[in-house]
Amino acid sequence: MPTLEAARALIAAEKPAKATVLVHGGTYSESVLWRGTPAGSSITIAPQPGAGDVVFDGRKAAGYWVQVAPESGTLTFRGPMTVRRYGDAGVRAVGTAADGPVRDLTVRGLTFAQIGNAWAAGGGGYAGVHLNHATGARITGNSFRNLENTRCPGCVHGVHLAFNLGDRTAGSDRNTVDGNTFQAISGDPVRASDGSGAHVVRDNVFRSGTAHDGERRGTGRYGIFSYWSFERADVCARAVNTFSGNRYGDGYHGERVPAAPTGSATGRSCDSVRESGTNTHRP
Repeated sequence: MPTLEAARALIAAEKPAKATVLVHGGTYSESVLWRGTPAGSSITIAPQPGAGDVVFDGRKAAGYWVQVAPESGTLTFRGPMTVRRYGDAGVRAVGTAADGPVRDLTVRGLTFAQIGNAWAAGGGGYAGVHLNHATGARITGNSFRNLENTRCPGCVHGVHLAFNLGDRTAGSDRNTVDGNTFQAISGDPVRASDGSGAHVVRDNVFRSGTAHDGERRGTGRYGIFSYWSFERADVCARAVNTFSGNRYGDGYHGERVPAAPTGSATGRSCDSVRESGTNTHRP
């Protein structure tokens, strides 16, 4: 069966300025490191029209669906496609100190479901979309549901905006998270850390859903869009992050959580997320 990895290898070899990968309907199980495609190229991955539903299934194993390296062109994932049962995360963008951030990634219209160690026992449970030193990304029109950990429940997020720990890069910056739906997420649905700033989180819906244990659960542990300082990078955001036009319900365990808190594992005090415009709480 042709694979996403085979498509990546072909684009890397042929080096087109523009390419579209059409995925035939079916269920696929693979983990791909997307690298080597031409810098400056434009690449879209989308379902083949009329060919059935596209599902990428991690089969409850640890790992990621796709990890995107810098200098790989401008990559767009366009749904409808479902990414489910990966233990660590769905899409991970990993910038480096040598090559800089992953730039202008788009994730549009995908469903990320059943990610985390509540679903894959050996998984780390990090995020649906995990940006480690990325800039200019747009995460829009996606559904994030049942991203849950039983081990470290607060460690899994719908979208995590962070740095590359191994390379000690700067954090992510100037990314947009808009028009998405988040439900039954045991950690904060959107989290920034490691100096990541100037992110815009707007016009999303955060609501409850049926959790892995069959109970009705909300979304969020400490907040809805939170910034956190850790010992690994004990810094505030380089520029303020904003939260506007969102509708949110109660937290994962039914308690009301703040919309835009800033927290710390080190005692540092930051003002790294601010509400702007109107956000509506609807239990």
